[in-house]
Amino acid sequence: MITVKAGELHDIFASLKLLMDIRLPGDVSFHVGRLFHEVIKEVNIYERARMGLIDQYGEKDKDGQLVMENDAYKIKQRAKFNKEFEALQSIEVKLNITPVAIHIPNIEIEPLAMIALNLIASNDDIFQKEQSNDQRK
Repeated sequence: MITVKAGELHDIFASLKLLMDIRLPGDVSFHVGRLFHEVIKEVNIYERARMGLIDQYGEKDKDGQLVMENDAYKIKQRAKFNKEFEALQSIEVKLNITPVAIHIPNIEIEPLAMIALNLIASNDDIFQKEQSNDQRK
C-alpha cells in the first residue's frame, strides 16, 4: 500500500503517462500499469471534488456557466475556497500497490517520470549503469 496526498495525484498521473510511452522490462511495465489504473481512479474522484468546490465558489454568468478569467475560473470568496481546496489537497490517498525492487539499466528518463518510479520502487538505486566486462572482474 502506498500513501500519497490528493494534491500529488496529478503529478503522479502525468509521470505515469510518460512511463507508459517508454519501453520497460515486463515486470516494471506491469507495475506501472497497475499503478496507472489505481491512480486514474483516485484522480477522477479528486477531480469531481475539485470541480464541486469550483462550482460552489466559482462566479457564474447570467446563464449559470462558470466564468473564466486568464485561463482560470473566477472564484468568489477566495479565502473560503482556498481553505477548502487546501484541505482537499492534503487528504491522504492509499493506492493499492506494493513497492517492488526495480532495476532498469541504461535508460534515460524525464525527472517528472521519476516521481512515479520512486513510488513503485522499493530500492534506492533504480538506474544502475551496466558495467563493462573489465569492471565486472
